[in-house]
Amino acid sequence: MAAQQAAKMAQQELVHSLQQQLQASSDASAVTQQAMWELQDKEKALQQQLASLREAVQAVSSERAASPPFLETGFKCDFGSNISFGRREDVGVLQGDLIQQLRERVLELEGERSQVLDLHDQVSLELSQRLQRLAEVERTAAAMRAALAGQSVVMLTAQESDSHIQELQQQVEDYMSIDKTEAETQTTPSKEASAVDAGHVLGQLQHMLGLIQQLDGGEALAAQISELQLSARGALLQQEAQEAEQRAAELSTRVAEAEALREQLAGLRAEAEAAGGQLVAARAEAEALQSRVAEAQQSLALRERELASSQVERDLAVGHVEGRLRDREVEVEGLTAQLARAEAELSELRRSSASAASDGSAEQTALRAEAEAARQEAQ
Repeated sequence: MAAQQAAKMAQQELVHSLQQQLQASSDASAVTQQAMWELQDKEKALQQQLASLREAVQAVSSERAASPPFLETGFKCDFGSNISFGRREDVGVLQGDLIQQLRERVLELEGERSQVLDLHDQVSLELSQRLQRLAEVERTAAAMRAALAGQSVVMLTAQESDSHIQELQQQVEDYMSIDKTEAETQTTPSKEASAVDAGHVLGQLQHMLGLIQQLDGGEALAAQISELQLSARGALLQQEAQEAEQRAAELSTRVAEAEALREQLAGLRAEAEAAGGQLVAARAEAEALQSRVAEAQQSLALRERELASSQVERDLAVGHVEGRLRDREVEVEGLTAQLARAEAELSELRRSSASAASDGSAEQTALRAEAEAARQEAQ
């Protein structure tokens, strides 16, 4: 997201700078157009001056064509040689004035020519500056294209991040499904296993109890056999009184053994009750584990819904960013079209300035030729 915001800011800055440069180029084109209009006005003024100069040359030539008969009539008059000579001096003064006027006009035309050349130099300088600005605009457009390419790369990284998020979501779903299957496979078998373990424990306890009873019975039987042997021997050796005492002792021992067996049975019962308590505790732990598994499943379901909602928000944000990028691409295309039109206008201005310069130089050479011809004719 930070990379997308940085790309957006860079794109906005590039668009703003490009708009400013386009505005500057349009202002420069307006200034160039104004200079071209001034140059056209200067050319019109020069044409008018050339027309007036031609009229003056034609008037001088007509006066020169009309002056010889006047001089001849003046020489043939009876007013005298002084009057004819004065007329010659007047004609010479008039010719000198015309030549002086022609020289002044030529100097004025030279000044106008220098002004036109200066204006042409200014226009060429402005055109070179506009070309430099256009080069800067082209570089800016190239930078903007590179930024758009970076934005497309940013779009590709965003898509990769979305695919990575989808992979993570798939892994979470797989983990959830695995946890669910494990929970489902572990909940019921845990009960069965606990029941089997409890039955196995009870079976072992019963087996141990039987072994203990068998061992106790064997020991009692051996004691009885030994006591019977002893009593038989005592009966044989001592008399029936001893047999009675032996029987009383046997009964007392049997009572003691019965009490011992009762105590053992009480201990076994206590152990069985403890095992039952442990079984109940194991069942409680199993139920607690089941509740924890259910809570974990609920939390995983909530997490899954949150991930789905965040994915939808990301998709909406990506769609919005793509729409804005398409709008920016349309704006960039419009700006490139404006740049193309500006370049076409500048090329047209170059051609017009070149044609104006060529026309001005041709007219200046023609003016020089006409001025030189007029000077020669005046001389």
